[in-house]
Amino acid sequence: MTGADLLGLTLEDATRLAELSGLAFSIRSTGTPEGAAAFSRRIVRACIHEGQWFLTVCSIPDPYG
Repeated sequence: MTGADLLGLTLEDATRLAELSGLAFSIRSTGTPEGAAAFSRRIVRACIHEGQWFLTVCSIPDPYG
């Protein structure tokens, strides 16, 4: 698996895939913008350092929420 496989996935889907693949990972959040009603938490960056994946999550307004 590469970081590109996780980009754009929801946080839930990305963590499920990483766990099924047996990957060690940490989650970083960029924060949540104010004023929108519904957000979709998506992976915007995935990198590996010393055998551990770092997944950066951004809360993106969900137009269907």
